[in-house]
Amino acid sequence: YSPGYIGGWSAAHYWSLTEQLFNTTVVLTAKKVKKRDVFVHGDRFLIKTVIPYLMFGTREVRKGSLKMEVSDPSKTVLDILAYPSIGGGYRQVIEIMGNYLDSKNKNIDLLKQYAVRMDNGSVYKRMGFILESNFSSESGLIKYCANKLTTGLARLDPDLECSRLITKWKLWVPDHGFAG
Repeated sequence: YSPGYIGGWSAAHYWSLTEQLFNTTVVLTAKKVKKRDVFVHGDRFLIKTVIPYLMFGTREVRKGSLKMEVSDPSKTVLDILAYPSIGGGYRQVIEIMGNYLDSKNKNIDLLKQYAVRMDNGSVYKRMGFILESNFSSESGLIKYCANKLTTGLARLDPDLECSRLITKWKLWVPDHGFAG
């Protein structure tokens, strides 16, 4: 799946941003693929095709003689904000965000640089809302996200029914789980 890298919940687990174990390895690739859910030698892979300019923010990792690219912690967080399904859904995304903010890998400047490079308005909406709702001590980053809002509306989790609009963040959220 070259060019590609291990990302999503797989990278989050690698960087200790989640203790959740998934049976499927997430691969992000710029290659167009017909099958998104594949088995290779008994291992299951979820393939997410992304725009080629999103192929950055990785580190080479060795496992025995095998070399692979894994999204670094900051890119991992942003990828799952862009595509919550590869993070396990919004509840897992919140956990991963919190663990990132508490980790030695926290790098707010790099997170901002990567977010600008990704050029995805939904990332700022989701990140700002999640931070404000769960990690209010990150006021500088919350303000940064608020200043980067785009005009359209997004969903906190595109795979869920989101019937409540948080106008401040231009974000549809599920009825349950948020006081917002």
